[in-house]
Parts: sequence; structure tokens; C-alpha cells
Amino acid sequence: MHGAPSCIVKAQTAEGTPLPIDEQTLKEACIFAASYSKAWSRFTTASAYWVHPWQVSKRAETGEFLPTGAFVIRGKRNYEKCILAAAVGAVKIGDEELIMGGPPSAVQKWADRWVTVVPGTEDKNRAAAALAKQFSCSVEEIQAALPPGNVEIKEENP
Repeated sequence: MHGAPSCIVKAQTAEGTPLPIDEQTLKEACIFAASYSKAWSRFTTASAYWVHPWQVSKRAETGEFLPTGAFVIRGKRNYEKCILAAAVGAVKIGDEELIMGGPPSAVQKWADRWVTVVPGTEDKNRAAAALAKQFSCSVEEIQAALPPGNVEIKEENP
């Protein structure tokens, strides 16, 4: 989809040693990119793909035009069909509780309390106000964590 977000997945130890990236992480990145795109307001599923770092370039071939901010993907694209869904959860980092948004499997792994949403008919701002009360945080924090467009609450772990 034109204008969809790009995600970069990095994995390393605290010392900077690279770690392998598993299939689940790549799938979650695809779900994140699809769910936080324009597809949220139009579909219930979307396709997204992942590529290796060496396949991405900011340089166009001779005779090609590359707009500012764009990049070129060369080689095989590894497509994933994604069911559009996102979760918002409260994640404890040190002494602070922060709001996290992302694929349900990732948020549920890190958050004690979470809510899963899918594309729906409830106004995003109205849902954000209700969730802000539930999570005891600002409406803006919830709005930033939700995908663009209307939602339906699918599952909760208050």
C-alpha cells in the first residue's frame, strides 16, 4: 500500500553483539506495519513484507528517479498476510508505567494490563478516552498507541 509505514527490526545484546531475529518477530513487524497503515480504515486483512538489510538502498539505478525520503528494495520480498489487530498495554519499565502499542502478541508479552482492538465503528477518540480512564493515563498517550481510524475492542486483560 502506498504510504505504508516502514519498520526496522534490530536485535543486539547490551554490548552490541548482533542477535538472530526469529520468524515471530518478523511476523509482528509485518502486523505492526499493516495495522498502523491506511489499511486499518479500509480492510480487516492486509499484506506486508520483510526484506534483509542489504536489499534496501537509498540510491536509484542510472536513469531511475527516487523521491526524497524514498528507498529502493531489490530482490525477493517475503510477504505475510496479516489480520489487522493492535493492542495497547501498560508496560512497567523501572519504576515507571508506560503505554505501549503494537501487535497483540508483542504487547501481551510485555504488558500486565492490555486491550486488543480491531478495525471497527467506535470513534478512536471516544475509545481513547475510555481506555485512558482504564489505564490511568492521558488520552494523548492512548491516541498515540492506537492505529489510525475507528476501533472495536476485541479482548481485554484489565
